[in-house]
Amino acid sequence: MKVGEQNLAEEIKNRNSDALDYAIDNYGKLVYKIIYNILNSFGDKESIQECVSDVFTAVWYNIKTYDNQKASFKSWIIAISKYKAIDYRKKLIKNYNIQNINHYNTTALNDTEEYILASENKDEIIKIIKELGTIDSEIFIRRYFLEESIEKIAKSLELTRQAVDNRLWRGRKRLKEKMLSKVKREMI
Repeated sequence: MKVGEQNLAEEIKNRNSDALDYAIDNYGKLVYKIIYNILNSFGDKESIQECVSDVFTAVWYNIKTYDNQKASFKSWIIAISKYKAIDYRKKLIKNYNIQNINHYNTTALNDTEEYILASENKDEIIKIIKELGTIDSEIFIRRYFLEESIEKIAKSLELTRQAVDNRLWRGRKRLKEKMLSKVKREMI
């Protein structure tokens, strides 16, 4: 049977490898672009290609969860691509040596963070973050390096949002003080 958009999902459900080839041919560039946009600053081409392969593997093994009444096949594969890439990004960041912070592409929330992340002495920053204490340094890393939401951090650490906000505020204040005193020492 000839594979097309109308019978693509059915043919994959029937384990027709031609249907998977059709999906790769027709959606491969789209999947690659989505993953590239999410992983570009975190992974190399090999990681991106591996994630693309995982997307099509997920399509093959999870096709039974696809419901054409809820979404088009294209929308479904876009969602799989997005979530696989986000998972890969988290895995890459966690596996990456925190000492080599130059590769992180984070967005600073205010002038303090912009100064800290732009600073050339990143080893000093890591040292200061580690001095914050176990919970505070974990909160700080998860928020500013792993870009997790405050709500997610609070839930996973069984803290209130206010407690996480307070710990982040104190951490930023302490980092600012330490970095300013370091700059003053260097100017003398």
